[in-house]
Formats: sequence, C-alpha cells, structure tokens
Amino acid sequence: MGKRESRNLLYSDLAEYYDAIYNWKDYSSEVHFIKKLIASSKKSVGNELLDVGCGTGRHVALLADSFKCTGLDLSDEMLRIARRNVKGAKFVKGNMFGFELHKKFDVILCLFSAIAYAKTDEQLKGTLSSFSSHLRDGGMVIIQPWIQKSKWKKGHIAMETFDSGNVKIARASYSGGTPRLSTFRMEYIIAEKGKGIRHVVEEDAFPYFQRAKYERIMRKLGLRPRFVTNKLFGDRGLLVGIKDS
Repeated sequence: MGKRESRNLLYSDLAEYYDAIYNWKDYSSEVHFIKKLIASSKKSVGNELLDVGCGTGRHVALLADSFKCTGLDLSDEMLRIARRNVKGAKFVKGNMFGFELHKKFDVILCLFSAIAYAKTDEQLKGTLSSFSSHLRDGGMVIIQPWIQKSKWKKGHIAMETFDSGNVKIARASYSGGTPRLSTFRMEYIIAEKGKGIRHVVEEDAFPYFQRAKYERIMRKLGLRPRFVTNKLFGDRGLLVGIKDS
C-alpha cells in the first residue's frame, strides 16, 4: 500500500512536480499579453519588475528579456527551483502580506491567483499596501484575482495526469462552496520509480473575489484600478492598478 498524506505539500515536498502538474498552462501567451498591457498602460520609465508569488519562475523566465526581474515567494523549495531554472534574475523569500525590499519597481505582478492566500481583510490590505509602497509613481500592478462567486462552479470535478516514464501523477479535484467561501479538495496519486506510491490529499478554502473591495482598497492606496478580461485568464481576469504621480 502507498503512503497517504494530508497536509499541503504542493509548494514544499511536491514542488519538483509543480510544473508537471500545471503543464497545460500557456505561460508564453500570458506573458505576451502582459507585455502588451504594460506597454500600453505603464507611465513610469524604468524596467524594474517584481513577481510576487513567483513560484518556479516560469513567468520571470519569459519576462527577463524585457525587464530587470525580481521574484518573491514564501516557499524555499519553489525558490530553489526558480534559481536553478532562471539565470539573470533575483529571487528572494518573503511574505506578500508584508514585505520590505528597500527598492521600488515599475511593474508588480501577482499572477495565477496567488493573492487568494490573502484570506482576511487584514491580509489583503497588507498585501496591497506592500505592492503600493514598492511601486514607483506611474508604475503598475497586475493582479490575477481569485474567482468571483457568480463564476464559481460548485460541484465541479476535474482530473489531470502526467507521465514522464519515471514519474506518473494523477490529480482528481472536487469544488465545493459556502455562501462566503470557495472550497476544494484535491487528491494526488504519485508513482515514482524506485520509491513507490504516495497518496496526497489537499483541502483549502478561499474567499470569493470581491472586485469592489479590492478596488476600494487600491484607491485608498493611490492606485487607479481597472478590470481587464482576456480568454487566457478565464473567469478570473486581471485587475490592473496604476500608481498616481
């Protein structure tokens, strides 16, 4: 029998499998769209970019030809992979709820709904305040938020698989929900040559994205918000904020 685990391992023990699990994600097209968005909206003249919740650095790798990039993440394992895979960029450990890098940036990204981990009003305000304080006048923040309540598919099931020969992964997921929270459960079966089989169970809950709340906080912080839709980002869209000069 394989070993069953029930703690959140995707950003720690399972970090090596992260890119395999999300092999369907079109990073190249996302970055192409983001570059166009930056070119059309950013008012500052510099090219310093901070990716908050950078993970394994896949976005940073594609942005490094146009920007001087820094990636920030809380996971040591994800940062180790990012540093291994992306040369010429700086990666630092930090908590998005409140960080201090002692410099300002022209662009701050927070993609793939990493901001959903700001689950309380205090955490959200702290995160957006950190973004604003690190942004140059005329700079811009681009956030891919979590899903709105009207878009959440309660009862949705999904299955993804990955097979490299030496590693085989299957992930089944189920989406639940309450009036205030989107809930989900994911179960991984990981078979690795010479190591056996692992069964990993993850459960979490995120508050639904409330656009008016985000925009209200951003305005108080001197960020002029607007919402951008594009099929690449599905039901989540992008929330953009330009810092007033």
